[in-house]
Amino acid sequence: MLTAVGIKPKCSFQQVFKSIYLYGSFSPLTGDMFCLELPFCNADNFQIYLDEFSMEHPNEFKIVVLDNGAFHRS
Repeated sequence: MLTAVGIKPKCSFQQVFKSIYLYGSFSPLTGDMFCLELPFCNADNFQIYLDEFSMEHPNEFKIVVLDNGAFHRS
């Protein structure tokens, strides 16, 4: 805790951080985009994203470019 010299803190403080992960794809041709907010960045959530993305315009051919993330290979 930070206080002025000689002053005792009145209460403790715990910083809490929350995270959300944004999964998204966009079309460079039309500008259309698809985004999904999920609580974790892991293989299970990535599969949820792929399942939802595949239902968006189901007759459309999609090409997805991935980096070498561990959850992409699961």
